[in-house]
Amino acid sequence: YFTIRDNKLVLHTAHIHVDALDDSFRRPAERFYLYYFLRGRLGFPIYGALMSETREVRRQAVYSLSQLIFREMAERKKQGQFELAFVIFPTPGNRFDEGVLSLLRGAKVPVVDLQGCLKGRPDTELYAELHPTSLGNEMLAACLVRDLAAKGLLPSVPKAG
Repeated sequence: YFTIRDNKLVLHTAHIHVDALDDSFRRPAERFYLYYFLRGRLGFPIYGALMSETREVRRQAVYSLSQLIFREMAERKKQGQFELAFVIFPTPGNRFDEGVLSLLRGAKVPVVDLQGCLKGRPDTELYAELHPTSLGNEMLAACLVRDLAAKGLLPSVPKAG
């Protein structure tokens, strides 16, 4: 519900009844990504600086939370009747964080890393806006089954007939 008027972006809210707004609309979050995106596009980049200034604090928070989750996952596996694996799907241009991989290994959570699965094919065949295409999904599924089987994480299925 945006228009451009006098070379400015204008948000129209006449269709919203003010009493129906919840707190998040009255007081938007401190880090509102659309706001930072628009500031950058209009020549006032803050988002890049904010991300670089807070990178290490955010990384440590992710590591702390991840470590708790991975330990809990491993403990539940020990207590239950299920197999467990952490699956890493590829994202073009981004490698999975080695620190998180180290935490997974430390918690003895098996890792199935599919980042190399789609190598050798043009990204345009395999991805549409960073999401796998049907072909990409088919290839990832085949790699996933292969790698889970290699780690002994697939239940044995009786053969028909």
